Amino acid sequence: MAAGERPFEDWMRRNGRSEEDIAVVYAAIDGWLAHQRGDRTLN
Repeated sequence: MAAGERPFEDWMRRNGRSEEDIAVVYAAIDGWLAHQRGDRTLN
């Protein structure tokens, strides 16, 4: 991936967050989006 292609992850890493932290955030967002749609995510 090119630098700057994922600004959220870049920002999280610059602020000391781990890959696990980033995955937890994405899982929470996935769960919230699935709940809003009333279905399940593919992740």
